[in-house]
Amino acid sequence: MTTPSDDVLTRTILGDKELKGASLATRILVTHLRREASVDPACLQDKVTELRAFFAKNPFAVNDLRTL
Repeated sequence: MTTPSDDVLTRTILGDKELKGASLATRILVTHLRREASVDPACLQDKVTELRAFFAKNPFAVNDLRTL
């Protein structure tokens, strides 16, 4: 499985793009990570790592990569 670059993951967390085509699990996680990163911008790299781990652990999320 190919995961997106850190740049793409960072833009996903910092952005406000709706992930309409993504699974519910991905949408919930991204919303959670966005909220955390907005409260504490210093944790952004940790949130990118968390999102990368989610894609690595969840094969169903491969299809969600297209929405990023």
